[in-house]
Amino acid sequence: MKKKNFLVIGITGGIGMGKSTAAQAFESLGLPVFDADACVHHLLLDNKTVMKQIATEFPPCILHGWIDRRALFAAAFATPKKTKILEGILHPLVWRARDAFVRAAKKDKREGVVLDIPLLFETGADSACDKTLCVYTSAATQKERVLKRKNMTATKLRAVRARQWPIAKTRQLADAALDMDVSKKQARQAIEELWKRWSQETK
Repeated sequence: MKKKNFLVIGITGGIGMGKSTAAQAFESLGLPVFDADACVHHLLLDNKTVMKQIATEFPPCILHGWIDRRALFAAAFATPKKTKILEGILHPLVWRARDAFVRAAKKDKREGVVLDIPLLFETGADSACDKTLCVYTSAATQKERVLKRKNMTATKLRAVRARQWPIAKTRQLADAALDMDVSKKQARQAIEELWKRWSQETK
């Protein structure tokens, strides 16, 4: 049986662990990248359906006709029930955008695509992937990187971590895992080697 020559790669990992660096490395190799976080940002900024649903489920989070993202995430992540409500609003639209992105890449005769999805396994999005990659760092490196970000605190970091599975579990589930406690040059080289191996497997 002839193997398909189009590869869907899913990248995941904890906040600040190098997903963007890995995605950029794949992009430099000619693979288009679907950024789930950017998609969510766009939906909250410019989608009337989402606006109406947020106004219904989280009315205090609408400010002067716009969604207050900081207030929304604080409210949504306060309880598992509220988190599920927000995910129910956003995830179907994110997956629809993802599927359209993949179709467009196939139409453009690309060799594959990369899906940058923080909750890849937690949401079952790995089922849409041919290969999965978990990037990781030490907890100390993660904390150092994340706390340099604007408006990020140790409390917020703990809240984000609580939503994700332990990185050890994600590493076990992924087809490959890369230690990102290295220079960007070393990370790019590792990605290049991984892509070379995976792309050869599809030929």
